[in-house]
Amino acid sequence: MLPLPTDVLDGAVRLVGSRGEQPRRAMIVADPTSGGMAAMEALASHLGGFDVTVVRVAIPPERDRDATHGSVTVVDVPSLAAWGSATRRLPSPDLVIDLTEDGKDVHARVWRRGFLNLRQGGVHVARHRGGTGPLEDSCARVVHRVVGAVGRGVVEKLADPRDRALATSVETLTLAPTHTMVVKRGAHHLKVRESEVAKVVTGRSSDATAQVVARRAAGTLESPTRVHGVLARYDEEFATSVAYPAATVRVYEGPVTVAPRGLVHASGMILPESFRYPYATTLTSPGADDVDDAFARVPAHHVAARHLPGTYFHLDPFLASHFGHLMVETVSRLWGWDHVRALHADAKVILQARTPGDRISTLDRRLLGAYGIEAEDIVMVDGPVRVDRLAGASPLLHYAEPYSIHPSLTSTWDRLAGTLVRPDAEGQGERIFVSRPAGRMKRDCRNTDEVEEIFRRFGFTVIYPQVLSLEEQATAFARAKVIAGFGGSGMLSLIYARQVETVIVLNQEGYTARNEYVVSLLLDCDVHFLWSAGDVPQPAEGWSSEAFFSAWDFDVDRNIDELRGLLGSS
Repeated sequence: MLPLPTDVLDGAVRLVGSRGEQPRRAMIVADPTSGGMAAMEALASHLGGFDVTVVRVAIPPERDRDATHGSVTVVDVPSLAAWGSATRRLPSPDLVIDLTEDGKDVHARVWRRGFLNLRQGGVHVARHRGGTGPLEDSCARVVHRVVGAVGRGVVEKLADPRDRALATSVETLTLAPTHTMVVKRGAHHLKVRESEVAKVVTGRSSDATAQVVARRAAGTLESPTRVHGVLARYDEEFATSVAYPAATVRVYEGPVTVAPRGLVHASGMILPESFRYPYATTLTSPGADDVDDAFARVPAHHVAARHLPGTYFHLDPFLASHFGHLMVETVSRLWGWDHVRALHADAKVILQARTPGDRISTLDRRLLGAYGIEAEDIVMVDGPVRVDRLAGASPLLHYAEPYSIHPSLTSTWDRLAGTLVRPDAEGQGERIFVSRPAGRMKRDCRNTDEVEEIFRRFGFTVIYPQVLSLEEQATAFARAKVIAGFGGSGMLSLIYARQVETVIVLNQEGYTARNEYVVSLLLDCDVHFLWSAGDVPQPAEGWSSEAFFSAWDFDVDRNIDELRGLLGSS
């Protein structure tokens, strides 16, 4: 006997329709109350033409586990939470049939966890058992409430953020005494984490694979650097004992789209190369539209229409040809280049143009050239392209929580310095102050002139990195023993600072970037943070971009005594 009426099953199959040459897939979610495998096999037989996977939740250990029963694949998981994790490594289904018992709102939890995992136009069916009406079922109640909120234009008032995320993805809802049936609208891409990339891509896709070709081990860095002047509120963000994750180089085979703003996607997945902060609790890609913690939408203008044959290595930062983003995002992935070239001698670096029609910038060409990547091995593209093979590498520096830096990154820095630092040049002296022009739209220090004069009196040479060549910047930092400056991109040439003993960073309190701190963990020096109030403070709870970019005045009275203690009288 089938667990659902045949007209319900046949109706769901008709709604799924044809997938052309692609196989249709069904996922049956079962628990110990759903019946044995004979019932599951009967259901699979009725769904002729579907590849069927039965996910059994909390099945007692004496049952056969993770078996294949005829044409039915069985996946056993200990809990509903584990079911959500297991589905990440399985192809997206066209049809989900939930046969579990609805105690503790299980049906609503299954729908919330699994609905976005359906392919576009997919169907979710929850079987009702023992209720007096359709709305006795938790899935029916939740979806009915969500659809009602959409109809009334009050989605933002839904209490559960998961329901707000799902609201625009419901195409139709059918409530019946025996079942709830929901049809999905739109396509959603799974956000893939660094730690799972090979298993998820290969397990989930029928036309793309991922192979790890090089790996650097995880560990804990015990940095000799001493950090001073940390604000009490952010004390935990400045540790000197820092765990760093394993890093990999991987090669994707199959159609992969490389889009602007660092976005890389394939077969319904957003790949780890897309994320500025790939080890953050919540993954966010600037090139995609987040739906919830696990899924995002790829905008139509980031879907590739043009095919670019060949093998490519992805080094695109979040902001193309931006010095700061190149220094933290691109440089920390350069280590993968030699591994990729050893496997694919014809591989080229792929970069997105900053604006349509741009050629490779001088900055990109000089920085990559310093690592040994010639201009003819760099391909600039304007908009999304589809490639047959793409390689990517984990970043060895993570500049958001959890902050981390892999000690092997120094080999990349040394290789760049070996080309950029001029061996016969004196640099700018042993004390340099890294400044920037006043009047900026973001993080403007209004008394910059006063600050520069203070540091000149302490024997510093004031430099403006934006008017120096990469070679001049690298040489200045490499020769200096005391480096001070405004926090920001200009200080990132600390990666060349092999003689530095003291680093002094001037910031306003709302600026929460920690780039100088993370880089300094590999330098064995003293890092001093001198703080001043910004015009807009960070809120007591949460985070404010207005505070982050706030204008400010360097507070001389607050900081001058510490400067004198560090640098002597002026």
